[in-house]
Amino acid sequence: MYGLSSLWEIVERIVKKRGRILTRYSYAEDFWRVFERYPVIVLEAPPGAGKTEVTHAPALAQLELDKRSFLGLYHVLPTRSLVETMFKRVCKELKVLGLRKVIPTLDHGSSPLKPFLEGDFVVTTYDTLFYTAYGFRRRGYHILFPLMKVSGSWLILDEVQLLQDTFWYALSILPYHVHFLRNYGAKIVLMSATFPSILRDEIKTMLEDRLGEEVGFVVSSDRPLRGNLEVMLKTESALELVEKRYHEFEKPLLVVVNTVSDAAILYQKLRSLGQEPILLHGRLRQIIRRTRERFFEGDFPNDNVTVIATQVVEAGLDYDFRTVVTDLAPVDSLIQRVGRGARRKEGTAYVCDISEEGLLRACRVYPRSICELTLEVINDVNLSEAVKSVNCARRLVDNVYTESVVEALRTPQSDVLEKIKGLTQKMTRTSEILGIREKFEEVAQSLLRLGQELRCVVFDKHTYEKLLREVGGRRFPCKTSLLTLDDLEENSLPVSIRPFGRTLGFLLHEISGKCTYVEMVPAGDVVELRLKPKLYAKEQKSYFLLNPNFYECDKSRDNYDIGLVRLYYDSGV
Repeated sequence: MYGLSSLWEIVERIVKKRGRILTRYSYAEDFWRVFERYPVIVLEAPPGAGKTEVTHAPALAQLELDKRSFLGLYHVLPTRSLVETMFKRVCKELKVLGLRKVIPTLDHGSSPLKPFLEGDFVVTTYDTLFYTAYGFRRRGYHILFPLMKVSGSWLILDEVQLLQDTFWYALSILPYHVHFLRNYGAKIVLMSATFPSILRDEIKTMLEDRLGEEVGFVVSSDRPLRGNLEVMLKTESALELVEKRYHEFEKPLLVVVNTVSDAAILYQKLRSLGQEPILLHGRLRQIIRRTRERFFEGDFPNDNVTVIATQVVEAGLDYDFRTVVTDLAPVDSLIQRVGRGARRKEGTAYVCDISEEGLLRACRVYPRSICELTLEVINDVNLSEAVKSVNCARRLVDNVYTESVVEALRTPQSDVLEKIKGLTQKMTRTSEILGIREKFEEVAQSLLRLGQELRCVVFDKHTYEKLLREVGGRRFPCKTSLLTLDDLEENSLPVSIRPFGRTLGFLLHEISGKCTYVEMVPAGDVVELRLKPKLYAKEQKSYFLLNPNFYECDKSRDNYDIGLVRLYYDSGV
């Protein structure tokens, strides 16, 4: 239907429109050949090597000819912010190619207008894809249509490494989800710059044993065009190093810390030095986070800028930082973090906490076994090489994520893993599909991660107090006239929780003399309020009202959002 030359022509038109010079990486043609032959493909290529354009090209070629062999193209990413950035990119691609009849759709589950994966080119999150396809995210009797839409479509599962968690839970489940999607006829591409061999092998075994299908593998040997990155290992924490040497660092500067509380502390330290850093993490209102991320879509107004961030910058941040400072983290995260530097010009990256004290700090966030092995395998030379070489990155990752280490991470969650595996297998039987939700409702929230991601919504204190006065003394559920559906989305922020034995103070409110949680649910074109004595949300459409006393702003900087730093009354977690 199309040849390699036509695919290159499509890529070149897109790249030139972005103001870049086309680099013909050799892995691209390897991928296009493998894509023709295999139903599931694993693609490993370094950051900045054009994976997006390469994987979109076959579908765009068919759309341009108006002779497509797929129902829909899905680009799936781990976070909403990455989805929104990719959606803009897709719209630009379609515009460059003049594909006006092709309908692009953004669906990450937060918008009141839920397209339910409909569209020719859908950009979505992993959560939204799986909850919709399995029938747990529904409007009325909305079960079979999403599953039928996925059948016969092409799915690009991108930034796979960001699914990793401290229990290796999401990556344990992923091969089963791939099997489920493939069983319904989806063609699947999994992409990452740091793809663990143990995950590759499990996907391969799953497809061969259960469906008798081979998996195609493409590993790039190309080295992306980027500046030389010098990596230095330091014993101090990132906070200590930045506070001591801030004025020496060449700007733009990116500092990546492991917790929101550390990001807030560093922000305040730099403010005391008269600086105005950009603060970016996952517990900011959506409208604020989107505004700050747009800053990276073009050139900074000046080079003297500092960004303080958490793990949210490990992918999708395409800006040329001259200096990167990062806390100690698992090796795959470190490769992604230092790779934010020297994207075009040369730069320097400092990996901090290379000490026993630093190891203890890292182990508060990540598994000790992973942190210890990371310390054993990394040095300044191999980290610098890993941002340019997939083979080097894989060696580092595989020396940390060994079979024994991964199995030890999985063991405490084995019961939940088995239940989710049972769901993915039963959903391949026609007789089970319609009744499947009732049997697995208790573990539905664990389709991708352990615990639960709550969508919280925060308003200024004036609006908050007015809202509490309106709902005080009324019967519930009730509808409020104070909020619109857009208000919910713009002021929302995701918070991941696990069952705790502590009260979540940031969600508690005093109404009519009682402490309660306030659930906010879109109901048609209005917002419905429900009071909850206990916190739970089986439906994915709920929002929970956040106590604004926990959402911090910098009053000295025109109420600049610092975000949700504390979750409890007695802690800075």
